[in-house]
Amino acid sequence: AASSSTDNSGKQEAAAARDAAALAAEQAAFQLTPTQAAAAEAAAAKAAVAEVAVIGLPDDKWGEAVTAVAAVVPDANLSLEELRSFAETKLARYKLPLRLHVVDALPRNPAGKVLKFQLRESLA
Repeated sequence: AASSSTDNSGKQEAAAARDAAALAAEQAAFQLTPTQAAAAEAAAAKAAVAEVAVIGLPDDKWGEAVTAVAAVVPDANLSLEELRSFAETKLARYKLPLRLHVVDALPRNPAGKVLKFQLRESLA
């Protein structure tokens, strides 16, 4: 009986490792870290924001800076200070965007997915 419980715990550990690897691969595929996901969700809740993507851009001090790229609704303005002030009630301080780029629209592929690599290339 002891060997079957050992076998089960080994199988559970292997399944947990596969789940963790799958989650890491999924996050890498979407190129969205948990910090970027939280920042994007908080930024999207701001009324002036029509759509937003959050990416990491190279930064001399931090290595990578959380950067919000937002398309705003017509006749609206959005500043980094406004966005950070709004998001600070929803996010830990280290998750707040350090930079903001306002664009007319986010680049998308035919399936509607935001092309973050294009944003990184154009803003880096």
